[in-house]
Amino acid sequence: MGAVENLLEKVDALRFKYEALNDLEKGSFNVFSVLFKENDEVRLHSRFIAELLNPRGRHGKGGTFLRLFLERIPRSAALVDVADSCSVQREVSGIDILIRCRRKAVIVENKIHARDQERQIERYFEYVRDVLKVPEDEIRIVYLTLDGHEPGEESVGELDKRKIDRLSYERDVLVWLEDCIKEAAQDPALRESLVQYRQLVKKITGHELSEEYMNELKNLLLKDGKYLQAAKDIKKVFPAARDELECRFWAVLEVELKRRFGDKVKGDYRDKIGKEWYGVKVLLGLIGWKVDCNYYFEMDSGRRICQGFYYVHEDDNGKVIDYPE
Repeated sequence: MGAVENLLEKVDALRFKYEALNDLEKGSFNVFSVLFKENDEVRLHSRFIAELLNPRGRHGKGGTFLRLFLERIPRSAALVDVADSCSVQREVSGIDILIRCRRKAVIVENKIHARDQERQIERYFEYVRDVLKVPEDEIRIVYLTLDGHEPGEESVGELDKRKIDRLSYERDVLVWLEDCIKEAAQDPALRESLVQYRQLVKKITGHELSEEYMNELKNLLLKDGKYLQAAKDIKKVFPAARDELECRFWAVLEVELKRRFGDKVKGDYRDKIGKEWYGVKVLLGLIGWKVDCNYYFEMDSGRRICQGFYYVHEDDNGKVIDYPE
């Protein structure tokens, strides 16, 4: 057996051991997974996070959780000091979470898998400035994603990017939840709810396996110089193998959809994987005067999955594509 095959076999056994330990530690029941889709931005994540942030929430901790969250946002010290008197609202003119206090505001745009909308962040900023009358210098925007990536140019529009702070579930939310769990140590029901939500966040960000597993994996590579070389070889070929596997997935999906919808199915993924929007579309046809409805199942360059309907219609300037919220 070669070094690569031997290494893969040992890593597989090691991962199996820690996955079993992880299952024993966390148990098989998670109330959030039972009640909601695990990646549901609106009904699960925004709703639960907003409830924790709300100083008047049913958690009974006042502004403690909000204060811990604001401490992770640069240039929010003024709000940290008055967290107990802040208000937290959901779905205000489309804004996922809106934090307001003393003519200051924080817009939280929560993105797990949904795609950015045209001028989305810019429109939210303008609403808070023009309708809610918050001075633009007192408005901060938090773009919250799984990995902390930047918002798309189409969403930012003409807005100054320096007003946008990027936070991630895999770093910021997990650390924030750890801090919240410490604050809830004397409240068993609240503490266990936070622990279960933390476990869910670990799952959707790929952080379920423990630090002990990573350390043992590191020690395995250090045992033999051949293992280190094998790991380097695997790292080199991994992107190509991943792209090939993904291409096979899209090809199978395209074939299966064509069996049902025929020529209405259009695959648009070859030579695009990992570079730009790509995937499979179903052209559903006209639903109104000069309005076509299509279904898309796509990934972007960060391999974030998006699916839903979009409409192509004509106005005086030609074709316009709308992606509904």
